[in-house]
Amino acid sequence: MTVVYWAARIDAGLLVVPLCFAAMPLVPTLIVPWLKFAKARHLQANDALMEKWLADLRHRPRTPRFRIRVQDGEEANAYALRGLGGHLVVIGGGLANGLSSREMQAVLAHEIAHVIHRDVPVRLVPLAMGGAFFVALCITYLAGPLFATDHPLGLAAGGVTVSLAALVFNILIPGYFMKKMELRADRLAVELLGDPAPMEDALRKLAALNDEPLEAKSWSHPSYLQRIDAIRSLPGAQSHAATP
Repeated sequence: MTVVYWAARIDAGLLVVPLCFAAMPLVPTLIVPWLKFAKARHLQANDALMEKWLADLRHRPRTPRFRIRVQDGEEANAYALRGLGGHLVVIGGGLANGLSSREMQAVLAHEIAHVIHRDVPVRLVPLAMGGAFFVALCITYLAGPLFATDHPLGLAAGGVTVSLAALVFNILIPGYFMKKMELRADRLAVELLGDPAPMEDALRKLAALNDEPLEAKSWSHPSYLQRIDAIRSLPGAQSHAATP
């Protein structure tokens, strides 16, 4: 109700530009992945065990419908998103060509964990839309009056206000929750695999394929090393040394 109340007080015309600006994070997180999925080819799992594993997962209680495709090219990444007819999982061509069957299974387990948790429709989209809304409020009510002064200090303060709002609402707050989502997906992936070793191997291989150190962090993901340490700390998990 609070959001509806504030939305009703805002002149829709004044929000057109701010909302377009604030919604920009939706392009790489939702729109581009949908376009990539539309152009990707279906996964051809030539491993009978993986085929059975995927079939069992599809019949797992409370698991949403999902489809898997492989994107052409050398991108060493994977992601899950929400489509019109179910959840979508896209595997980059670099992973499809660079991972062993067991490592690929671990990557799929992680993305399917996002599907099971419904992270995109329930968490990612509200985070993106909420961030866009609050950035728009800051631009309209805080930065707008500063820009309207036409004074150099006012223009500078307005620019700083917009930058801080975008940093907090589009990066820091969503990033905090997205990191939590990644660690939670890793935990469920290990449960789906029944073994932490493939997940650790896949993370190490993913770092190597992307030419990144294990300590590398991003605004939306914990470092590979943090994820490996979290996997090793799971109850019953045994320390596993990846084979070179």
